[in-house]
Amino acid sequence: MTGQSAGACSVGLQLVAYGGRDDGLFRAAMMNSGNPIPYQSLLGNDHYEPIYQNMTTAMNCSQAVDTLECLRSVPYAQLDKYISSHAASSFFPVVDGDFIQRYPSKQLADGAFVRVPIMSGANTDEGTNFAPKPVNNETQFVNYLATGYSLGAPLNSAIINNILAAYPDDPCQGTPADLGCTVLGAPYGAEYRRAASYYGNQTPPPPSHRFILTSNIGDAVFIAARRLTCATWAAAGLPAYCYRFNAIPNGAAATTGVGHFAENALVMYDTMGVGYATNPFANRNQSFFDLAKLMSGSWVSFVHDLDPNSWMGRNASVPLWPAYNVQNPTDMVFDANVTSYVESDIFRAQGINLINSIAVALQR
Repeated sequence: MTGQSAGACSVGLQLVAYGGRDDGLFRAAMMNSGNPIPYQSLLGNDHYEPIYQNMTTAMNCSQAVDTLECLRSVPYAQLDKYISSHAASSFFPVVDGDFIQRYPSKQLADGAFVRVPIMSGANTDEGTNFAPKPVNNETQFVNYLATGYSLGAPLNSAIINNILAAYPDDPCQGTPADLGCTVLGAPYGAEYRRAASYYGNQTPPPPSHRFILTSNIGDAVFIAARRLTCATWAAAGLPAYCYRFNAIPNGAAATTGVGHFAENALVMYDTMGVGYATNPFANRNQSFFDLAKLMSGSWVSFVHDLDPNSWMGRNASVPLWPAYNVQNPTDMVFDANVTSYVESDIFRAQGINLINSIAVALQR
């Protein structure tokens, strides 16, 4: 099974569904920007009940004997239009004692997950799509953390102080990395890149890149969960192929960088940009097309052989993609500016270790 973003989160939750029970339904799992551990509140009954009631009223289902069955009978286009026009109508996973029986982070710690090979990764600047704005100063950043921005759990002052220490107020550290020491104005705010680093991720670029960043900041949405997932699988003796996507598609703004969903066209080898308003491959050189071939070939090889390195015709100049190893953790960096390479998966240890250590607090 495979998925991207919410689809990847859904794949991850299948790995821990029903207490990690293995019914033999799948032989492997592929997760692009999503994992078994959702870093958001999983206790959402008080939040979701009024959303559900508003929806049933709008769909003329509030007086039905079975309101859920009534919603199922609503034409898809009508229901989709309502949900798309009401930003607050999103529903996220909750601990229900059945499909999600416990906090997934605890299940991973207990070994309560389906034992199959996995592929898991995220993009360099995921946080630019999820960070709040404006974030003009530290007080605003603290307020987002304290009130549970974007369905995250409200955090107490002790946790917030640790986060502030792990993600410092430094204009030369932030997401996207390619902005260097740029301080953004409206609508972002002077500390937007700091917040994007926490809500997303950032890694130091290789020495061959022309932008230099001395950063050790982290990721509360994708990278921490990805690292913990990969380490958990490796510790259990299971193959885990982990990656970071680091190529900017055509149409991406400087303030977005290598943002969420940037990898999808390359994974699918969609060089014509079918389904995109702006073709991600337009105005890109051959290395971008070569990267798409490398990635799509690796994904297909994993589907076929459970090994992303097995496909015929792969570029011999690109190093083999190693399975994750707890003693020597590495991931593959898919890049078009330089040859794709293997990096040590030890960046941002302070922030990522903090996030993984408070996983339950982030999900309350």
